[in-house]
Amino acid sequence: MTATPPEATVIPSHLRAPQEVYEEIFSHLAKPSLSRCALVSHLWSISVRRTLFRAISIDETHPTYNLAGLLEGISSGQLDRIVSCVQELSLQGSKLGRFDAHASRRSISEYTKLSPEVVAGLLDDLPSLQILTLCHFHVTELRTPPSLPPSYSLRRLKLIGITFFFPSWKYTYDLARLEKDLTREPCGLIDLLNLFTRIDTLHLEDVDASAGKELLEYKEDRRMALAEQILQKRLSSLHIETLETTTVWFFKQRVVMGFMSGLRTLKVVEIGDWSSEATFTAFLKAVGHSLVELRFKFAKGVPQFYRRDQQLDLSTSMDLRIIRIFVDRAQLFVPNSVAPLIQSLFAKPPPCISEVYLHIFIPTGQETSRTLLGVQGMQWEAVDERLNNCGKLKKMEVSFRAEAPLLETERAQLEALEQRLPLLQDRNLLHWEICERRA
Repeated sequence: MTATPPEATVIPSHLRAPQEVYEEIFSHLAKPSLSRCALVSHLWSISVRRTLFRAISIDETHPTYNLAGLLEGISSGQLDRIVSCVQELSLQGSKLGRFDAHASRRSISEYTKLSPEVVAGLLDDLPSLQILTLCHFHVTELRTPPSLPPSYSLRRLKLIGITFFFPSWKYTYDLARLEKDLTREPCGLIDLLNLFTRIDTLHLEDVDASAGKELLEYKEDRRMALAEQILQKRLSSLHIETLETTTVWFFKQRVVMGFMSGLRTLKVVEIGDWSSEATFTAFLKAVGHSLVELRFKFAKGVPQFYRRDQQLDLSTSMDLRIIRIFVDRAQLFVPNSVAPLIQSLFAKPPPCISEVYLHIFIPTGQETSRTLLGVQGMQWEAVDERLNNCGKLKKMEVSFRAEAPLLETERAQLEALEQRLPLLQDRNLLHWEICERRA
């Protein structure tokens, strides 16, 4: 079904729609107040600007765009002419700080809450939806009604600042009561993913998969049986950013690694606690055989991948063609430095690697000298030798981006590093760049 605005009605997107437009398009509304609210005006302005109503973005923090009103209108069928062709939906909840599992009931009630049932209802009423973004919500229920069908159209899911927690009585971590009162153990992230059967792109940023580690450890065998049943999908692209420890647990499970077995693009930003028990190394090993592009971006510190038992081995990643590493404000000289990670990545490089990109941010002040020391301490000669042995390599790009103008001595140090990769230079594969922000 294609929804189009009345032919004779054309208004600028920044103006409110006249009342006759409301009456014509929303004549079937059960609640007159809804047709006069600012939310409907906002939806109408979108419909004029984007003829087929392809995108809707609602920010709960905006004083007039009320998320509850939108959800009520969609779920009751009152806005079906607006939303029938929506392909992209972005919902922004209230960001009131990080969730604390031991917080009081009063502070918990201040968060914008969302349940899988509401999400499933949205998906059912948005048949053309392909891209869904949920920002700063706290999922309150973990059981999705079986009567609600999953979405077959959604392809891209983006979760930012999502926390999964339980009703207040469950914060006692009374596992005996959990076993008695729950029909199955809590698996918030898995339950939410169960609503999307055909997604190929998943973006997880600042996601906390459960209210407490104790609950994650509850009857793992039952959780795995559930996961095996519902994770019958394959991702092609995964973005992981600033995950909590409990979410790292989620990616450590064998069934989840199977869920990622067809991954083509992996982007990792601020991986935090991955270094414990070689979690990330095991995860990368499980999904690496299908990867085509691997991206790292670090802005604080990085795991200690230089430990002998945690060396990254990409030699079995036969399809991996592109590696991109961004180091933003990282202190390369500290123990959790990026230099060992880079060396570890290229200790056993992918046999078919064709492009390597390394972008390093140079901070100002005292951190400049520390960063330069870290860069100089990296074993560039070893990287040069191992990449030179990759017969399909076409490009090795190294760029330094300084926050302020560099001293002549500092710039000379960076320029001298280029001479430590003679093999790549001889093959004209090395691209070296130094950029400075002018005062």
